[in-house]
Amino acid sequence: SDVCSSDLIHKFDFNNIKDIEKQIDVNIKGNINILSSCLPKMRQKKYGRIIAASSILSSKPVVGTSIYSASKSFIETFYKTEQDKKNAFSEEEF
Repeated sequence: SDVCSSDLIHKFDFNNIKDIEKQIDVNIKGNINILSSCLPKMRQKKYGRIIAASSILSSKPVVGTSIYSASKSFIETFYKTEQDKKNAFSEEEF
């Protein structure tokens, strides 16, 4: 199983693009890669679960955590829309 976690929550300096890119790589690209990797196997087995961790900061951000909060909000929206898509289509279409 794949596990993705981060200790990247800290106040961002918008002049430090490396910190911003790392946050995006972990919370956005990492989750896209996990789903892209796991979904074909889950479809083949007709079963699977992905547990993704978001943060309270996705809905209640605090000053200085805009990138982290937005990236955690992405996680919630991304998996929610993928679940909605799965529920809207038959197994053959999904």
